[in-house]
Amino acid sequence: MTFVFEIIPESDRKKYGIADDSNFYRAGESHWAIDREREIFLLRRARFGLEGPHDEAFWAFLWKGQILDVHIKNVDISQDEFGKIVDRRIVLGLCSLRNEPTPEISKVLPDLESALAACGEAELVIPYQLYSLELVSK
Repeated sequence: MTFVFEIIPESDRKKYGIADDSNFYRAGESHWAIDREREIFLLRRARFGLEGPHDEAFWAFLWKGQILDVHIKNVDISQDEFGKIVDRRIVLGLCSLRNEPTPEISKVLPDLESALAACGEAELVIPYQLYSLELVSK
């Protein structure tokens, strides 16, 4: 199955503990990208405030039963030779929030890219959204 960008149903808010007063999820977030067959979802958590960088965001990514905190930075946006929008992003951080070992990023990236593309296609009126993610080494 593929990721679908949709309004989060109330039943799923209860199932996954997504509440307006949650300490982890962004209060009031109403949309997500979900692959229901594999029970994987991506939900924007937060951006920095007015004083912080405007090109970075934090996402909650439920992947193989682990809730991951993903910190992503927008690096570049351009059009390819076919007029499609290409949005280049890098992963600045990826960690588990439940004191579990963080999975290898190479295993997570394909699903993360698909989920981000689902969010991008639904939020932007463009023919196609491609997210090229790279790991930034320290």
